[in-house]
Amino acid sequence: MTSEKEKCHLGTLYDANNDAELIAERRTCKLIRHEYNHILPTEIGRKKRFFSRWESMPRNSEIIITI
Repeated sequence: MTSEKEKCHLGTLYDANNDAELIAERRTCKLIRHEYNHILPTEIGRKKRFFSRWESMPRNSEIIITI
């Protein structure tokens, strides 16, 4: 049986609220976004450390931060 995440990647209809993995990934994204949004503009070093976590990511990866 195809998981909801697999359906998402295949471009077919899926239920994002019926898959523990998708729910966990959204929760993680929300925590990361919350952390980023609470970095003060004057905390340049903290912002650099925040983004340095993903320096080892493959070059074709995307980090999308919504405001």
